[in-house]
Amino acid sequence: MSKYVVVVGNKGQDGQLLETSLLRKGLNVVGINRDGAFIRGHRIDDFGHSFSVLKKQHTDWLVKSFRPTEIYYLAGYHCSSEAISSMDDHLEYTYSHSVNVYGLVNCLSGIRAYSPKTRLFYASSSLVFSGDESSVQSESTPFSPSGFYGITKAIGISVCREYRESFGVFAASGILYNHESVLRKDSFASMKIIKAAYRISKGLQSGLTLGSMRAEVDWGYAPDFVEAFQAILALDVAEDFIVSTNDSHSIEEFCSIAFACAGLEYKKYVNVEESLLTRAPRKRVGDNRKLRLMTNWSPSVNFSTMVKRIYSDYEQLASSSGQ
Repeated sequence: MSKYVVVVGNKGQDGQLLETSLLRKGLNVVGINRDGAFIRGHRIDDFGHSFSVLKKQHTDWLVKSFRPTEIYYLAGYHCSSEAISSMDDHLEYTYSHSVNVYGLVNCLSGIRAYSPKTRLFYASSSLVFSGDESSVQSESTPFSPSGFYGITKAIGISVCREYRESFGVFAASGILYNHESVLRKDSFASMKIIKAAYRISKGLQSGLTLGSMRAEVDWGYAPDFVEAFQAILALDVAEDFIVSTNDSHSIEEFCSIAFACAGLEYKKYVNVEESLLTRAPRKRVGDNRKLRLMTNWSPSVNFSTMVKRIYSDYEQLASSSGQ
């Protein structure tokens, strides 16, 4: 009987990278997104565009049909710190809770009922911490979530703990710090900077306005992070883990490296407009010692190499598309 791995949220940055990694390892991957359930791009469900992890009958069908060895729950709703949401507060919380908690519960409930050997990884966020309690956070740092996204991601971790402690389900969570790749959405600072540097160098853009240059971020390389997800599920016991680099760098440093890749001096092109920020930037740095000790995982590249690699990847994409 074929073994399957399910990736919920396979169209996001992490989902795309994870699915590619799993396929390279010869695994059968069921990708779940808003359009349905797919294997190698071919639809395999009968629910049409109504398929949703928010519908228990759909997640029950998924678990019963494939009895997956692993489920990676990467679905999530998130806005960057510079993105101003057009949703009202009630709708924003309702949507965040639905995606970050309710769909997770549906998957865990299906595992408990129909496939108790299935292992689940839940992608949480460093926003479960406010950044006020300490500039460095570990698994023992008390939650003090920031925003509806952080609140619901903290609830998701608690749900995983409940399922593993009360029901014996293998439910591990990763508290993910910022991690970047060329697949990152344009609304995030990393890709705003990368794209602006490239476009300015080609005469397609005159400048870049950011909300802050001083903010410091624990920035990792997204392909490294998806390897950490898999290492966590390969352990004998399900636990919660900080997934980070143990270091921080300012947005100004990111700009300096990215613009240098384009042969430019960033100070000539970057302006700061602090009114763009929806909340004051907080410093969050993750202590990843537990993950390193238990899995031997570590980042494969440093900060400077990461920025240069993302710029190079974007340059290739832009050139191939004629930009």
